[in-house]
Amino acid sequence: GTVMVDIGAQIGWFSLLAASCGLEVVAFEADTHNAALLRANFELNGWSDRVIVREERIGPNTAVIDIRREIALMKIDIEGAEAEAIRVFTPAFTDGSVQRVLMESSPVFNDGYPELVRWIIDHGFRCYGLPPKRRPPHPLDVPDLDMLPWRIDDMREASLKARVQHAEQEDLWFVRSDLRA
Repeated sequence: GTVMVDIGAQIGWFSLLAASCGLEVVAFEADTHNAALLRANFELNGWSDRVIVREERIGPNTAVIDIRREIALMKIDIEGAEAEAIRVFTPAFTDGSVQRVLMESSPVFNDGYPELVRWIIDHGFRCYGLPPKRRPPHPLDVPDLDMLPWRIDDMREASLKARVQHAEQEDLWFVRSDLRA
């Protein structure tokens, strides 16, 4: 079966959504308190058998991890260390095991996001920027062009760097090129 890998799982919002869809979850959470809340959330929902919580920080000293399964979704939100997460899971990217990635880019913590985004695109993914979190709620029946995902994988290098390397957090959605968004 397929699995969801949640790197920077916090208390498990994305992990729980994945489990509710029937996916098994491998959740990485470095904070002991958050990891305990993550486990409690899975237990309260009756899904303890669907999660493996790895209470560890992904960083420069983390060895390469080979899940050996198809990864339906990899969510990465680790405040500037996203490149380390990609490095740790490079085998899954190079062998095509990763289908989709939701990654928060936080240029305030790390200025290497343009290169990281380009690396993921070059490994067979389309990339979309998601609407900013700071947007106020609005009716979904009223089209708002500023809220639509925008495609960035076909941008020129200078435009890509300018777009990804601004001072605000932004969510990026990567989809393997042979799959629908």
